Amino acid sequence: MRSFIRTIGRISPHSLLIGYKGPNRISVPTAIGHLIKVLVKVTQFIHLKYKVMRINQTIGIDISKLKFDVRIHSNQMFSVFTNNQKGFKELIKWVRANNPFSTEETIIVFEHTGLYSFPLALFLSEQQLAFALVPGLEIKRSLGISRGKDDKVDATKIALYGYRLRDEINPYILPSNEIITMKQLLSLRDRFVKQRAGFKASLKEQKIFLLKM
Repeated sequence: MRSFIRTIGRISPHSLLIGYKGPNRISVPTAIGHLIKVLVKVTQFIHLKYKVMRINQTIGIDISKLKFDVRIHSNQMFSVFTNNQKGFKELIKWVRANNPFSTEETIIVFEHTGLYSFPLALFLSEQQLAFALVPGLEIKRSLGISRGKDDKVDATKIALYGYRLRDEINPYILPSNEIITMKQLLSLRDRFVKQRAGFKASLKEQKIFLLKM
């Protein structure tokens, strides 16, 4: 990790903003994306260096647009909450009432779904509660979750997934507001670029069709 940090120190902010020159030159958005990844890695390293959890309890959450299903692994308690601030507060009360382990021994695990999972991640971060965001494909490969069939079963499997990997799983550190904003802007730019490509292809097809008439 020390060599990693030394390498970061050699990177010029100017080069990140204008992009790298030469045959492997990259665009400004790509350079900014690299910078975001570096900052997130450093933040996670600092956090893990000074705070190591001993996980004895996992809580699995399956999130959808309007609601999320929750399963406590140790006692198999289950409940459903609305995917909004009211539901988040109710989740905390319910967990405290039904979780036989302390907050320091518990980690909440849920799928990284972008827009649907971000509000919950932000809330848990503000409450200083440990949570892990896991790629859906990783969970599916590990436990064979079939999306869109049974959210209750999926929450149970996510809790099991977290418990099996409790010695390896690391709490997620939400990036600063500036990094989050940069990520969102880059994501929005990517969508606009894809839409632009689609519009150009459609326009080209229409021109070809009109020429044949």
